[in-house]
Amino acid sequence: MKLLQIAALAMLCLFCSNPAVSTMQEISEKNSNVGKGREILLKAVAAAGGLETFKQIDNFRIKTNSVIFQSQGQTPLTVTEVIQLPDKTKQTMALKQGKRVQVLNSDQSWKQVGNNISDLSEAEKREMRRGLFRETINIFRMTASDSLQVEYLDKETIGGQSSHILQIKNQSADFFRLYIDTATFLVTKKVYQGAPEVGLVTLEEKYSDYRTVDGIKIPFHTLVRANGRKFIESDVVEAKFNLPLEDDFFLKD
Repeated sequence: MKLLQIAALAMLCLFCSNPAVSTMQEISEKNSNVGKGREILLKAVAAAGGLETFKQIDNFRIKTNSVIFQSQGQTPLTVTEVIQLPDKTKQTMALKQGKRVQVLNSDQSWKQVGNNISDLSEAEKREMRRGLFRETINIFRMTASDSLQVEYLDKETIGGQSSHILQIKNQSADFFRLYIDTATFLVTKKVYQGAPEVGLVTLEEKYSDYRTVDGIKIPFHTLVRANGRKFIESDVVEAKFNLPLEDDFFLKD
């Protein structure tokens, strides 16, 4: 081998082993993944109704008939959630045993079980905030915001369905994986960790039966698995946008 070739190979080895060069390559690759992730997310927004449509949403109400699957049996319930973006939500759960209400009103929060009204625990508040962050409509409204970090992770194919996998992260360091169909660009799944208080289970929400309501495509069926086991199944029975809410709607009853 010629000396120049040996020298060139030596320089190549030095180049590849140089930590600074490696770091620059990692930064370049990460920037590329960030750009690709944002591009795919924008396509998902367009497929579901368009960015301008989502920006016009102030609040919405989703009502579902749901079933919770537990070792001791199944628990049917009706859940009505009213969300006023970006930081207010009121969840009303009607069970056979009675009604439960949970409210996050910006920095204030409360719950009602039967006739008993009390403040939410810090863990309950944190989980409601995390739920608001993961809400698809909220994510789509924030697509162009610098406060939302979007990174392309990978692509997977299961059962003939291919999905792009994005990591979505907020300024509080909460994050989840968002799966987007490579053909339709509709959201097919979210994967995230549950609260430490319940053992850091891996939760997977799968979406199907998309229908258009007021120009917005939303999934009418959701299946939630906890560590791979069927946990909750829900069907939307009502979806309404931009309701005339009273000023005291999120205040304690």
